[in-house]
Amino acid sequence: MRERSSRADPLLLPLGKIFAPGEQDEEDPLLETRVRGSVATDATQPVLNGTLCVRGRTVPAGPFPLALAEDESLLQPDSSGYLDTGIGCVVDETDGGKFRCQKSEDLIYHGGAVIAARELDELYAQFPEFLDAAAFVLSDAVIGERIFAAVVPRPELSPSLARLKQFLAEKRVAPYKTPDQLVIVKSIPRNEEGVVQRDRILGNI
Repeated sequence: MRERSSRADPLLLPLGKIFAPGEQDEEDPLLETRVRGSVATDATQPVLNGTLCVRGRTVPAGPFPLALAEDESLLQPDSSGYLDTGIGCVVDETDGGKFRCQKSEDLIYHGGAVIAARELDELYAQFPEFLDAAAFVLSDAVIGERIFAAVVPRPELSPSLARLKQFLAEKRVAPYKTPDQLVIVKSIPRNEEGVVQRDRILGNI
């Protein structure tokens, strides 16, 4: 594939056409990447933020069902053949137009599984011993991210991880969606739209 110009930052990925070793067919790249979004100006220069779009021999034609959709929405290539992956990216113009992916706060990467954090929020909040609950993660070198449940317990009860796990098991929730630990908080921080602000949870202990 195309040689990266920067050895200092391996997280930067090439924009444009990417070829297999020994190939250079401009009309048939192994993969072609672009970032579709909008330009904003930070303190020093314009910055393109958007989502990663891909096309090429390694990209299936689709359409594909959207993993987090509540209806039967499909992910389909556009008229130019680009598939919008929905993966957030920012373009780094200081390194030849490369890009880096941005992790979605709504996705948890746990032991090879990708889980919607809001799904865990709903599951944990259904436990009768909690007034409110939400999932958050801490990085783990082995499994990627370790899952925790931030909980606001009912005043008359002492929360129990064992009872929560039993509750989830009775609902036939997959074991990998259960938290490793409970963290008692005063409240679950949310923005004006009601979206959980996971980066502020630990500040509410």
